[in-house]
Amino acid sequence: MDHTHGLGWHTILFLWGLLFLLLLLCGCTLLQEWLAPGTPGFTPITDTEAQAMLDVLEAGGRRVDDLMVREDLTGLDGVASWLRTQPGVSSCEIEQDGTLWVEFECGLPGSILPHTLAATPDAGAVATEIADPLQAQFHGRRALSSSDPKGTANDKAAVLLPFLLEGVRETADTVKRLLNDMGFPNPRIDEYGEEAVSLDVVRGLDEYSVVYVETHGLSAKTRQWIVLGEKPHRGGLADLWNWYKSKSVIGIAWCEGSLRYQISDLFVDVEGLRFPGSLILMNACTSRQKALFSNAFLSAGASVFFGWTNTTDGNLIHYAMQGLLEQLAMPHKSIAAAYTSPALQFDWDRKCSIDELFPATPLENSDGDGFVRYDFANGRSWGDPGDVGAPAKYTTDFVYDGDSHLVVSRLVWPIFYSFETEAASCGALARAA
Repeated sequence: MDHTHGLGWHTILFLWGLLFLLLLLCGCTLLQEWLAPGTPGFTPITDTEAQAMLDVLEAGGRRVDDLMVREDLTGLDGVASWLRTQPGVSSCEIEQDGTLWVEFECGLPGSILPHTLAATPDAGAVATEIADPLQAQFHGRRALSSSDPKGTANDKAAVLLPFLLEGVRETADTVKRLLNDMGFPNPRIDEYGEEAVSLDVVRGLDEYSVVYVETHGLSAKTRQWIVLGEKPHRGGLADLWNWYKSKSVIGIAWCEGSLRYQISDLFVDVEGLRFPGSLILMNACTSRQKALFSNAFLSAGASVFFGWTNTTDGNLIHYAMQGLLEQLAMPHKSIAAAYTSPALQFDWDRKCSIDELFPATPLENSDGDGFVRYDFANGRSWGDPGDVGAPAKYTTDFVYDGDSHLVVSRLVWPIFYSFETEAASCGALARAA
């Protein structure tokens, strides 16, 4: 028999084994680069490099925390300068709200958030008006209304609370109570707190018809970001970075005294999530600043997205969301009707609608007590009386995009309601035929 031609089975087996060994030694990097959605110029990282970046961001974060204890905001420039000198750091910038935005040489983004969501001194009670829905008025200034109002497709709600700070626990309990009033029983409400708010949990959010998130948000470069509760570690961070292959999907954040993952609006599309008919409530600073999160969720099938256009006081986001949900819990109440119905009172002589109050202007905290005064669009004010005369910082708005006709309350499911609009974009709520 001639053994000089062709490859024997043992030779082929040896070559396959050698190829398998090479893949193991390379950490399957080539395979990951072929499979994962990436960007040009992507630089993979090792576990050691991942740990070095985590160490740098933590060291910078602890320096900022020390400044916050000493109430020395002027020292942020010094921390940013120090970060720029650290190995592996490409750049560091200070955003409008004081967040330090760090980019590492491999492209991985990081942030250091000096502010918190902790509630400021008691601002007074929120009041709602139990009004006849047939008398509700609206003009849907932010609505992208559909001509075929529809309800959501399932009966589960998710509440995500990465940071259980002062005031957040109470707000979450109120949110769950109001979800009960909408027809979501407690067994159908899943709450995820602190480190349980993970990447995997976010990947599974498309099974819920209502998603409530309260966390830190930030706007940096061309993307919107929110901070999760999950804490990164060297191996997990390297694997994730090498898989996503993009500086615009995931990052790391120093927030509330520890390192966390942060995700951008691109996460929804990259993970292929779908939210058919869902209501998304994102109680996070800047979550609606560039409409990127809103567009991501609506493109994935969500009916309505609520968010904030800028940095906002913790008390204000709690009260505004509570007032909205109390309106949505009423039978027959659509998004537009809830948004334009009297919902917030504070210490005023009457209740005002969210649409009437916003956008609001926070004033500079001139007396340094951490309690901010807001001047609202209708001329009313709330907050720290000591900030009178302080210069305005910016405006913030609580807005929504999507189907203004959506009725969330399960108390009327599956009967849907819509608005019959009249001149000047005003109308009365009427039962759809």
